[in-house]
Amino acid sequence: QFGAFDVVVHNAGITRDKTIAKMTEAAWRSVLAVNLEAPLNLSNALLENQGLNPGGRIVCVSSISGIAGNLGQSNYATSKAGVIGLVQGLAPRAAAQQITVNAVAPGVTLSDRVAERVAVGRIQPYVVDRHMLGFPEPIDVARAALFLASDDARRITGQIVPVDSGMTAT
Repeated sequence: QFGAFDVVVHNAGITRDKTIAKMTEAAWRSVLAVNLEAPLNLSNALLENQGLNPGGRIVCVSSISGIAGNLGQSNYATSKAGVIGLVQGLAPRAAAQQITVNAVAPGVTLSDRVAERVAVGRIQPYVVDRHMLGFPEPIDVARAALFLASDDARRITGQIVPVDSGMTAT
């Protein structure tokens, strides 16, 4: 009814944290369904049905957990690693329609949700020990996604941009 999109950002995500030995099959499947299967199915539908305009952008949200893993998050890390594979797999196909596909990969981000779940003061020494720039904030992740959605990124595709304050660089 409204025509094709210029930008789609796949940013829905869930966690069901447990060690793999204690994880239920339902928890495994639900995380993969939301974090990986939904962006895959939606992106495929958009590309098959010209749902994105030429010059369009698909921006996915992966995670540093998808690059480096995280204890107690095997399903989450697997889903976010899958998003990286999805980006790299879709990029050539999307390029044929003049569409880019990229992802941001946030590290521990100082959001309200993280503050509720993690004692930030307890992990602050980790930041100092790793010579990081401090924890990213939600606006840092949004700005990276905005860059990938902009004309400034028109020749960038199939890439993962870590937004982790140097966590994976040290």
